[in-house]
Amino acid sequence: MVKKHYLDPPDEPDYKILGIATAMKDYRLAYYLNRELYLDLKRSEDLEVSEEEAGSGLTFSFFKDDKGPDEISYYLLTNRNRQGVLLPDLRESDFFLLIRGLLPGSAITRILKTIRQIPNVLTAYSVQAKRNKKVTALFSEVELHIMQINQQFRLRR
Repeated sequence: MVKKHYLDPPDEPDYKILGIATAMKDYRLAYYLNRELYLDLKRSEDLEVSEEEAGSGLTFSFFKDDKGPDEISYYLLTNRNRQGVLLPDLRESDFFLLIRGLLPGSAITRILKTIRQIPNVLTAYSVQAKRNKKVTALFSEVELHIMQINQQFRLRR
């Protein structure tokens, strides 16, 4: 008799999210992240998130260094704009650096240490995505946003 083996999906999401507290403007933080982490974050179309209570969409600035599906990609987005906060539970963060791809814990530690050394960065920390449902929803919003951007890019060609 043939035995069936089932693979469990990995417990770890393929996204890591880092919270960054700073008073810097988005373009300035992107510049420092590019310089210190050897990234290529470029401004992209703003991320629009619908707010259920207001019935309208809020936009948040969005930077991306998307290297493709097989490599590690980085996304920087603001947590605040004039109308509201993207993740109210994480109000202490001004920005989020989303990292898509599997990185070892030691790499995340090095990235956090480097971000903390950037001038005018108050703190940087790893956000526990499993504990916050809104963070998980943010991953879905970002995925949809990236797919829309890539589709628009292909249509322009």
